[in-house]
Amino acid sequence: MRDLIVGTKLNTDTIIARLDTMEVRVSAIESKVKKLDVVDDLSCDVRDMKDTISLLSSRLARAEIASSRMQDELIDLRSHSMKYNLLFNFDSNYDACKEVNGEDCVSVIRLFLSNVMQVPHADKFFIPVAHRLGKRQSGHNRAILAKFPISSQLDDVLKHANRLRNTKHYVARQTPAAINERHQFAMDMYKANRDKSRLTNGKLFIQGKLQSQFQKPVLPCTTAVAPIDTDSISTGTEIEDSGSKFKSYTLQASTLEQVKEAINLVQQIPDVTNASHIIYAYRLDNGKTITTENFNSDNDHGMGFELLKLLRTRETKNVVCFITRRCKPNYAHLGRKRFDHMRTTANEALDSM
Repeated sequence: MRDLIVGTKLNTDTIIARLDTMEVRVSAIESKVKKLDVVDDLSCDVRDMKDTISLLSSRLARAEIASSRMQDELIDLRSHSMKYNLLFNFDSNYDACKEVNGEDCVSVIRLFLSNVMQVPHADKFFIPVAHRLGKRQSGHNRAILAKFPISSQLDDVLKHANRLRNTKHYVARQTPAAINERHQFAMDMYKANRDKSRLTNGKLFIQGKLQSQFQKPVLPCTTAVAPIDTDSISTGTEIEDSGSKFKSYTLQASTLEQVKEAINLVQQIPDVTNASHIIYAYRLDNGKTITTENFNSDNDHGMGFELLKLLRTRETKNVVCFITRRCKPNYAHLGRKRFDHMRTTANEALDSM
């Protein structure tokens, strides 16, 4: 009986030990299951985040397009408001148009039209407003902006503008700076197709068709495109001058979709994100006589066009070139000197590709 009790006790201890082992294993399995649940939850969170990022990217693209369209409409409105304005620049040695205190700019313009341009009946032209442009500077004869609301009188003035051909005077329509920049950008293409092209309000038409780089932006293509090679980013030396820092980045791109991808990629670089201006230009070989090209000065007037001219001079194609400019508070204005810094760093980046 005693042996039976001892045997039963041993069996019970063995069963208890096995149950303890099984309990440990079950606890381990439950822990793993919980971890799997957490991983599954994380996977769901990641998928949700990806969906959110995709949605935000789409909204950002649409917002950028809407902003670009609004900017175009604003330029059109400004151009329309300047429709009847003429800008007069005078020879600094011409005493009759020299700036004096308390002058009547309307009378100055009428005398100039009558005596220099010899416009008939100019003394009777309706000029409701005329004034000097810009801040007054000692020894500097500022231009005069005058409004001619009667179209026939404005046309008479422009018809007689050829009388100023061999002088240091000139007269021209007032247009927004953005349209002037577009005209400069399109001029080479316009001259190459002069007999079949038309340049109007900053837009180039060839055989009646608006060229793609002058069209309003459309929503980006959602189909897959060949990704650009991120390892192909080349940089130029950073140049610092009077509170401004210039640096260049170049990438290979052969399609407009790749250009958009390059812009998004470069804007993620920390130094670029903090830049005051992000200027870029690109030229794409589309297999036609006219190369697809464009630029963006990002409110640093003239920089984008100068960068594009550099790419043209080097005959560079299938490349996007970026120039970043970071400005410290109270930085000094560099004038055309900033173009030299842009060319120096851009040439380095282009040479290292």
